[in-house]
Amino acid sequence: MAEEAENKDEVTKGKRDRSPAFPVIPLKEALERFRELDKFSNGHPVPVKKAAIAWEMAENSSQSNRTLAALKYFGLIDYEGSGDNRSAITTAEGKNFLRALRDETKQEMVKTFALAPKEIKKFWDLWGKVRPHDDICREKLIFDHKYNEKAAPQFLRVYDQTIDYAGLSDSDKIDAENDNESFDDTNSESGEEPMQQQSVQNQALANPVPNAYVAEEVSQNSSESEWLRGPLSKSSSYRLIIKGDPGVKEIDNLINILTAQKAVLED
Repeated sequence: MAEEAENKDEVTKGKRDRSPAFPVIPLKEALERFRELDKFSNGHPVPVKKAAIAWEMAENSSQSNRTLAALKYFGLIDYEGSGDNRSAITTAEGKNFLRALRDETKQEMVKTFALAPKEIKKFWDLWGKVRPHDDICREKLIFDHKYNEKAAPQFLRVYDQTIDYAGLSDSDKIDAENDNESFDDTNSESGEEPMQQQSVQNQALANPVPNAYVAEEVSQNSSESEWLRGPLSKSSSYRLIIKGDPGVKEIDNLINILTAQKAVLED
């Protein structure tokens, strides 16, 4: 009975000392590992057990699994399948980063990746770039946020190096807060959606609208065709002109491009 009680105490202690999940490597190292994995995979899904080969680690080792977990926290990869058939796949955001040519575009994406992990975003909102002294932060992590004594300094290292590498500054934090305030038109009592969002959604479901909504006509040649047009807001509109005969693959590429541009604008 005494032995069972002792084992139970050890299990309980292990659960109690478990820290919140966060990437164990900073963003710069994660991006290096991501590039190595992409080179190894040639863009194909990689069985989780084999991913370690890309980094010259032991197959299915804890080090390899923690590295994969870090890439997932930063939004670079995701998983498909389960059990022994689980594979790592590159996310749309990860593909856009690899394809981006301009340094400015890549840097904006890096900022987005840096704040993708929930724990880093939480403390970025709390601390910003210049955080309090290590002792104060460790105490807050341990007593207020359930980090254990080993994980707290490790998280601070990952936090500092990630924020610094991404080039985030307190002005980014202020801009993000202002953007949230500007677009927060939700009626909290009625639960209604913002009017602007409702308008855009309704227009997306409607038939193509008259030319009066288009602010400026764009010339097109005989090989181009207009697919869609319509208003986005009172001061902006869209017009989609396609050259050639696109299919599902081309539409997916367009979605990826728009997703990347959205990430840039959000920052």
